[in-house]
Amino acid sequence: MVSPSGAPYCYVVPPGFTRTKATLGGADYASAVSLDNHDIIVAGVFPAPSNLDALTDRELTHAVDDLIGRENSAGFHLVSRHGKLTKPAAGRALEYRATTPTTPPITIDLFVVSKGHTKVQLNCQYTAQRAKVEAACARVLASMRITSSDG
Repeated sequence: MVSPSGAPYCYVVPPGFTRTKATLGGADYASAVSLDNHDIIVAGVFPAPSNLDALTDRELTHAVDDLIGRENSAGFHLVSRHGKLTKPAAGRALEYRATTPTTPPITIDLFVVSKGHTKVQLNCQYTAQRAKVEAACARVLASMRITSSDG
């Protein structure tokens, strides 16, 4: 089980992955599991300005689309600007895809999972082991729990 000290989330380590250290922008409580240096799953918490559960699916999608659109940069190109809404056990999630201009290029399946005042960003990034990372990412999403959603 991955549950950084004091973090409002936890998830199960997928088979074949090991815990590692990583950062995720300005996220709090960052955690990561990896297969190697390029095939990694990173999670971190960003504070939500209000109770996200009070938003409709459409309002939440619009707000997160706007936020993710502002993250586009020279090192990070969004392939999808509009998130695909799903409802894993942890709350509501919006999924995006991005790529990096690095060699080798890294593809990132980015999820923003929200519950109450908590937003957990989950970046599932891969180069050569796409199928393994996608399967592991699905397991992390299925096992993730937001353990505190207070403001």
